[in-house]
Amino acid sequence: MRRQKTFVPILVHAFESMSMDAVDRLLGEGVFPEKVVVLQYERPPEEDPNAASPSAGEDDGMSETGKEELRMPQQILLEKLENRMRAGDGDKGDSTPSQIFTIHRLNANKKDAQILTAEILQIVCPGVAPVEDGVVDVALGEMEDEETEAELDEEEEGEEGLGAEVVDPAVRPGKRYLNQFGTSLQYCPVTLHEKRLLLCGKNELCSQYQGKLYVFSSEEAKGKFERNPLLYIGRPTPTVPPRLWIVGYKKSGKKTLGRKLHEQYHVPFFSYDRRFFERCVEAARKPGGEVVDGIAITEQGSENSYLVLAESILRELREFDAEQERCMKLREEAEAVMERREKHEEEDEENEEDVDEEAEARLQEYLEFEPEANEDREVRLSEAYLKIASCVTHIEPFESEGYIMVCPPFSEGDIELLFSTGCIPESTVKLELSEELYFAYKKDSHRASTVVAEELRVDAGSQMEALKKLSEKEQQKKERELRKWRRRHIGKDDPESELEEEDDENLSSGELRKNGNLDAGTNGDADTQSLASLRNMEQDAIAEFEESIAERSVNAVVLNGDLSSNAIFRAATRKLSRFLEHRRSLLYAAEVVRFDVATEMLGSGEALLSYFGYTDPVALYDERHGVRRLCKWMPNGTSLEPEPATERAEKPAAAVNIQANDGNTASNDDVEADENHSEEVLEPSHTEAVSEEDLEDEEMSEHDDEEMEEILNAHERRKRLDWLRRCQRVALFCGRLYFFENEASLIRYLRDPLLFVQQPPPLPRPLSKPVLSVYDGKVPLYNQEGIKQRCTANHIAFNLHCPLVSLSKLFSWAAVHTPLLSLSRRAIDAVLTGSFDDALVGELLAHRLNAGDAKKSGAVLLNLPRTREQYRLLGERELRIDKVFTFDEATYTDVTSLMTSTATVTVCSLPPPDSIAALAEITECVDVFIRNEGRASLSTTRGFPMNMENTYHTTANVVKHLGPYKWYCPYSWSLHGLLVDQREIRLYGASFLGHYYYFSSDEYLQHFLLHPGERTTPPGLTPLPSALPSRMPPGKEYSLELLGCCPVTLWDTRDKKGLRGVLEPVARKGDLRYVVEYEGRHYAMIDEPSLKRFLMCPWKFLEGARLPPSRKAPLPEGQTMSTIDEETFMRRILYDPVAYALIAVAKARPKYPGLSLEESALKFVALHMKCFNEKNTAIQAEQYKENFETFLKRATLYRSMTEVSEDGVKDEEFLKLCKEWELASDNTHGNMSSLIHLRSVD
Repeated sequence: MRRQKTFVPILVHAFESMSMDAVDRLLGEGVFPEKVVVLQYERPPEEDPNAASPSAGEDDGMSETGKEELRMPQQILLEKLENRMRAGDGDKGDSTPSQIFTIHRLNANKKDAQILTAEILQIVCPGVAPVEDGVVDVALGEMEDEETEAELDEEEEGEEGLGAEVVDPAVRPGKRYLNQFGTSLQYCPVTLHEKRLLLCGKNELCSQYQGKLYVFSSEEAKGKFERNPLLYIGRPTPTVPPRLWIVGYKKSGKKTLGRKLHEQYHVPFFSYDRRFFERCVEAARKPGGEVVDGIAITEQGSENSYLVLAESILRELREFDAEQERCMKLREEAEAVMERREKHEEEDEENEEDVDEEAEARLQEYLEFEPEANEDREVRLSEAYLKIASCVTHIEPFESEGYIMVCPPFSEGDIELLFSTGCIPESTVKLELSEELYFAYKKDSHRASTVVAEELRVDAGSQMEALKKLSEKEQQKKERELRKWRRRHIGKDDPESELEEEDDENLSSGELRKNGNLDAGTNGDADTQSLASLRNMEQDAIAEFEESIAERSVNAVVLNGDLSSNAIFRAATRKLSRFLEHRRSLLYAAEVVRFDVATEMLGSGEALLSYFGYTDPVALYDERHGVRRLCKWMPNGTSLEPEPATERAEKPAAAVNIQANDGNTASNDDVEADENHSEEVLEPSHTEAVSEEDLEDEEMSEHDDEEMEEILNAHERRKRLDWLRRCQRVALFCGRLYFFENEASLIRYLRDPLLFVQQPPPLPRPLSKPVLSVYDGKVPLYNQEGIKQRCTANHIAFNLHCPLVSLSKLFSWAAVHTPLLSLSRRAIDAVLTGSFDDALVGELLAHRLNAGDAKKSGAVLLNLPRTREQYRLLGERELRIDKVFTFDEATYTDVTSLMTSTATVTVCSLPPPDSIAALAEITECVDVFIRNEGRASLSTTRGFPMNMENTYHTTANVVKHLGPYKWYCPYSWSLHGLLVDQREIRLYGASFLGHYYYFSSDEYLQHFLLHPGERTTPPGLTPLPSALPSRMPPGKEYSLELLGCCPVTLWDTRDKKGLRGVLEPVARKGDLRYVVEYEGRHYAMIDEPSLKRFLMCPWKFLEGARLPPSRKAPLPEGQTMSTIDEETFMRRILYDPVAYALIAVAKARPKYPGLSLEESALKFVALHMKCFNEKNTAIQAEQYKENFETFLKRATLYRSMTEVSEDGVKDEEFLKLCKEWELASDNTHGNMSSLIHLRSVD
């Protein structure tokens, strides 16, 4: 009996092997479940009905031969259950209770096990939400309560003499029409799931499921939804492209609007044209596709049923036209045969009886053929091409990208045909056109066509003659047919009434001429009437189109076509934004709720708080997409009007406690008000009511108790409304609540909620806002009117909405805060005496930064802290200064240098302090710092790497938690074996798993952020060498290796060879300012670049560094050039220069004009030694080089002149050499002293 009470259905196929006696016994004991599910497999109608299942003859149970058929056990069981159901009403007198079974039959054709299971559970499981009939509330959204509140607002504002507040109806709290629907809104979910079409459902076909309404396009769709609702709403909504129709009067700008929409939103655009549809179908079958009117039609196979249907319709049309043309040709041939036969009959009447009956019948059939009437043809073509157009909209790219179609105003029948074949628009756009512009456009087009008409008037006469001949031919054909009929039925001697027919023809042609003359006479007067009638026809067609579209609940947009094209486009984008720009949120509708209602929903669990918390998602989206803070100058003066705070609320209490006179803005004044006296805005339930004793003391003779109660109630309502206005705006979306700062953000959210919901959640907010320290030597001045001028710190605090703390403000704050006790008294004494000590300032500053407004909003310190001790005191109290901005480098250098050396607080390269650029850059830096701090907090908790740029880190903490690579770049060491020290630069740093890493380039940093474990864990981890180089401080004496020579220079010149081919590296003494300690030894470098190179890989330079021979090596300690003997001096100083000069003499063989060979050689040697002296300055080296080249040129003129003189082409060059010879031979200009001695440089 416990089995009977469960909802588990009977599995009918489980009774195959059971005997009927066992079934009867179970039925008698009443242990069968009362819910029975039968899976039926219906056969397609095209199959043979005789091939049905064995249950086809279940009713009579007898075959055609009279023998009883063998039935399956399932059929017998179902028959028994149905019999017990029918017999249940007749056994009322029986004391034994009988079971009543409920049999549910399901069609199992083309359904998988998951779908069948869902349908069965929907029927038999009581825990599944049922599908019930629903009723659509068409008038939902009128909001009577809100109208009452608006009336109260108007009364209050009327009493105060203020204008009524304008409130957007879209942001008024309450349910709207679309909020009552489910996931598919007003569209049919079955059509959307099966055909990917947005078809509005009918309100009378409505079902309710899980508290939401769903409307359907047909009874069949509603039945499918009731059987398995999760199939249509439990899956992600399919992506549906936009489908728009544009209709309107001719010349109203439909194509221009469609083209602009296509350019803006990249939706394919075309006009309703039969040839266009034919080309699209042909292009879809062409290999590789084709571009049709700017639309790329891709190649598609036979799997697209719509394309196959369009091809078949198009093929039928073409075959029908070909058949019509063939029949017309046969008819013409038959007529020609009849003409020839008539001629033969007139000539020889005896052969009339010799006629083939079969050929005569076929000939008669050809003659009886009548072509299709024009009206029938137009109807047939219209229906066919409407179907083709519907099929074309379901091929690529229209199936995936949608379309914008400029179409004529379809009739009711055309729209019905389009909707039945799947061509359903989401919205229609109608372009209105005034009567004046319509007539003007028509007249302009008529004038333009007049010129063409004049050119074609010559051809009109020939066309009329051709028409006249054609009519005569048709008349003759009718006469022949009439004679033939008379011969067969009356007799061949019956006279023909040709005269009467000619009279009728003349009469009709005369009447036509008469009518033509009348039309020509009244042509000028009928132009306006014809235009008006034409416009009325178009207007009627558009009205019928609108009525048909409205009956199907399709969105209709009406635009004024009299405006400019740009104005029409802007209006269209605004009204179609839900279908185009904000299409991602087309099937979503958010509900606006009041703040108090939202709080109740959170408390009761009716709705959940979104992962944005109380952060405005719209403001967060703008912040992430580069919308910067709007900076303003703080007005000059000693007092300001209270300004409303604009910082975001973190919780509901913070949202309602924002008032005009808060500490953020009041603290920017020169005299701060006491925070305890600031008025707080409380909820209406927490406001103090007026006591009865106070009411009795007042004069209340003018109002009785009831009137006074009404006044109090109105006052309470006004206070409540005022409180609600200051609260955050709230929207309910998909069961979650979202909070907004103002109505503008809420309106943007309602237009496209998915744009803001799909973004990442906000970063964690730091426990306290940043504290800035601004050092500015500019003293605040007073202008001629005695108004105090603001400094940069004032403007920064004004834009960051945080209090400004200067020395005077600090003492004022301490004086009015009595909880400070002795500190407050000491501050008052310091103000009275005009003297204070730094310890007192440090204590007061520590207490001020611990205040609630400083923790909540941050603070801007002006020239604080003043000394190192004050800053150290803040560090001991675990108070930090996050950013330091220095505009006067001459003052407070001690404390600023300490702050910058102990933490990452500096910001370099700021614009001038009195510019708006500096203000914007500082506020942007602070905003980025807050975001980076939140990102760092999130990365730390999640174990992600974090960029250290613009974040706060103390040097002590960094040194304590350095990674395995210490200050060296991991990639430079792992990949290249270089120790790139970043101790001084610290430009590219990152933190990961509690350790700090520094990098030599931004590329390495970005790579580390993407792959942090690549070089920090084995096998990518490369340990540093045991011995690391370190730079030693200058000013001390060290025992230097390599005789004090620079190892980098020795390594660079290790392959240099002397005159005898022996390796002679260049040995230069290092500078004591660039000393490096490595492996317990000290090495001196010649300059800073050499020092950096040695620090990166000292083992490389030491391994290849070798001292030169003794004559090239530096002198031992205690010896100088002046103390050594002459031979040693000459070997060290003159050996190489003289040897190189002599080699140069041997190569050049100089002979200076006017000098002997010996003198020329000696002069050459002297100039060579001066030119290549390593101790020359830059100016000396340049002048000696010029003199040496001049001497060399003149000393080799004897060779160059001879070579040039032999070449007759170089006469001009030879003349130049001759002049140079004359100049060298001249004692005045060719004097050797000018080449030996340097000229004076002014």
